Amino acid sequence: MRGRTIYSIVIPVLLVFALGLWALADPQRLLRPVLQQSLRGTAEPSQPAPSGERPEGKPQRPQGFNLMLLGVDSWSDNKARADMIMIAHVNPVQKKINLISIPRDTRVKVAGVGYTKLNHTHIVGEMAGGNGAGTQATLAATAALLDCSITSYIKVNFRGFADFIDSIDGLDITLEEPVKLTYGHQTLPAGTSHINGATALDLVRERASLSDGDFGRQRNQQLVLRALGEKLLKPEHFSDLLRLIRKAKTDILDTNLSDLELFKLAWTFKQIPLAAVSYHQLPGRSAYARDPLTRSILYYWVPDTQKTKRLGAAYLQ
Repeated sequence: MRGRTIYSIVIPVLLVFALGLWALADPQRLLRPVLQQSLRGTAEPSQPAPSGERPEGKPQRPQGFNLMLLGVDSWSDNKARADMIMIAHVNPVQKKINLISIPRDTRVKVAGVGYTKLNHTHIVGEMAGGNGAGTQATLAATAALLDCSITSYIKVNFRGFADFIDSIDGLDITLEEPVKLTYGHQTLPAGTSHINGATALDLVRERASLSDGDFGRQRNQQLVLRALGEKLLKPEHFSDLLRLIRKAKTDILDTNLSDLELFKLAWTFKQIPLAAVSYHQLPGRSAYARDPLTRSILYYWVPDTQKTKRLGAAYLQ
């Protein structure tokens, strides 16, 4: 499914919600050149050295960056697991975005723990060092899984997501078939429905009633992201974008971007066409294994190592 979920990256989400970037690399060096270049609308021409090598003292300007969209399963700042994980490669120069959804049950190796679920990494990190450590633990495990560099992240919790959707008077979503919402105790019908923040949250969390479980949930997350992006791209919302960004920041658990930087990102995303946003899912297989944290047999999504590395190389570089 494709859509202008670009704004979802900018304002939230994470479901995603919100929009925050936390640069592990220096954001002054990495992000601002990309943003400044995208605002000019064209890339500065490069003059290759006669030898074909990069000119001395002029490092290549990065064309894009990877950011993690992280939604945690809590209503406050309490200890939480990572409930939704997406990696977005944003390329303002080529005007395209690649999104990779990662099942929260993905089996990864964590130092000092062993093989456990990816969503457990967040609470392990939080227990060791607080909110920021939880984010970095999930980010590090995801970067190792995809064999890529992830320079930024956005993290919000359930309350932040629901509140933001309500702040824009809900979303219109179109379903191909009915979806039973286990948490919301209702069924969304096939066709178009207008939903509020609480129902949108129930939809992006739902997997128990779906025939393909977490992969069906990822499709619904992308559906909500698309609806969110399309609504924010309407002219009546663009004039109010700065207020929406400030609202989003109050719902974000972690961010290092100023209002102006978020606005620049929003403008960048607005220029990316619908067909230039691609979605991909993590290849692998279902399995059951003993978890060292819960000390019980749990369901896992076991990634295909080689295909996953190729996925990262193809869409996150």
